[in-house]
Amino acid sequence: MKVALIGLGQWGTRLVPRLLDHSCIEGVYVHDIDDSRRSYIAEKFPEASVVSSIDEVLCNPAVGAVVIATPVSSHYQIAKQSLEHDKHVLVEKPLTNSVNDALALIRLANERGLKL
Repeated sequence: MKVALIGLGQWGTRLVPRLLDHSCIEGVYVHDIDDSRRSYIAEKFPEASVVSSIDEVLCNPAVGAVVIATPVSSHYQIAKQSLEHDKHVLVEKPLTNSVNDALALIRLANERGLKL
């Protein structure tokens, strides 16, 4: 399975080598809104596919799962979009900043038969 990592801050940069080394992952796409973070990862991990838009991973049928390592304020929206594009989702904790948003994501994942 190919995996996309959204967010290349403190936690995201730690996750890149782990995803690249995982035996079940066939390829890693990475994205961050910050150009310098994308450039850093492209230089340090040339085997990762750095993309400039989140839509490049959400609309890519080869990507089966999305790992979200962004500020918590964006977790709900990115997770929701990922699930709506039929991607399994792993969100760095906390899942959301609201119980209602977390429950909505759980319902959406269950409706679509996806892992959250």
